[in-house]
Parts: sequence; C-alpha cells; structure tokens
Amino acid sequence: MNSRNKVIITVLVILMFIIAFSFGKGAESMNPDGLLLSAPSEDGSTEKISAFGFGAAIGLLLVSLFYCLLAAGLLLSSSLKKKPPGPLPLIVAIIAAVGFSLSYVVDGYFL
Repeated sequence: MNSRNKVIITVLVILMFIIAFSFGKGAESMNPDGLLLSAPSEDGSTEKISAFGFGAAIGLLLVSLFYCLLAAGLLLSSSLKKKPPGPLPLIVAIIAAVGFSLSYVVDGYFL
C-alpha cells in the first residue's frame, strides 16, 4: 500500500467521524430535550432518547452506505480497466462495515 492510499483511508475515517458528529449536533440542536420513542404508557411516563446519539447513528449509517457504493465503484472501475483492484476497495468496504457496526453501538450507548 502506498502513501496515497494511506492518506485516502485517513481522510475517509476522519470524514466519517466529522459527519457523524455534525449529524448528532444537528439533531441535538433541533431536539434539545431528546426524542420521544413512543406514545405515553398507561402510567403517563414517556421514554426519551438522546437526539445526539440518534443523529450520530444516522450520520454513520449514511456515510457507511456511501462508502459501500464507493467500494463497489472502485471495484467496477478496476474491472473495466482490466487491472487488479488492489487493497483500497477492500479497506473502504471494511471501513463501511465498521461504520455500520458503530451506528448500532452509538445508538445504544446514548439511550
């Protein structure tokens, strides 16, 4: 792996965290008291979750979906050029899978 690929991977990881954080802060600014999960129960209590955690999880899901498309595009591009794909599409797909997993962790952590 050359230094260009290392820079691309670093930028993709940093971009994922920046977008997740900005989605979380955006959701928190729109709903500072949290998000209501369901209708009130019989005893009148309501369950609220953190808007930041929900927004961050949505941001991670969206970025991970984009990275899956990016990995597929890199594979398609290399196959059209009839060159071996190299390690970059696999690493981008792994970053996407980690992002999908982190979205569930983040959403569960901020309950």
